Amino acid sequence: MRLLARMAESAPRGVVCGVDYSKDMLLEARRLNRELIAQNRMELRLGDLARLDYPDASFNTGCTANTVYYWPAPLSNVREMARVLRPGGTLVVAFRTTALAPYRHAPLGFRWYSAAQVAAVLAEAGLIEIERRQRPLVLPRCCVVIAKKAVA
Repeated sequence: MRLLARMAESAPRGVVCGVDYSKDMLLEARRLNRELIAQNRMELRLGDLARLDYPDASFNTGCTANTVYYWPAPLSNVREMARVLRPGGTLVVAFRTTALAPYRHAPLGFRWYSAAQVAAVLAEAGLIEIERRQRPLVLPRCCVVIAKKAVA
C-alpha cells in the first residue's frame, strides 16, 4: 500500500491506478491514500487480474508486488497485464523468492517462484528486455523482474 504512494510521488503529473482482489485490502489502501484519491492522483478498484477493467494500452507502467504467489494462471495473468500496457511500456513484478519457501506457511493456492521462473513466464507472454534484480542481503529476500512490451 505504501508502494502506491511512492508511485504517485514518482509520477507527479500521472495517475496511479490500483486493482485488488480483496475488499479488505482495497478499503485499507483507500484509507491510506485518501489524500491522493481526493486529488484525483489515484484510483483504486476492486477487481481481478484475470480481467482488468481497463482498455488495451492504457498504461505506461504496470507493477505488482507480492501477488504472484496467488495467481491461478500465471501466463494468462501476465498476458492480461501486458494487454493494458502501451507498446514500449514496462511491467514490474516484485516478490519474495523461493528462498523463503521452507520457512513460511504456504496456504492453499500459494506458490513460491524463483526469479528465473517469473522471467520465463514474462518471456512466454511475449514481453522483452527482461531483467532480474535480487537483493540477497535484504531479508526477506526480495526479487524484482522487469520487462518491456514490444513496440509493434
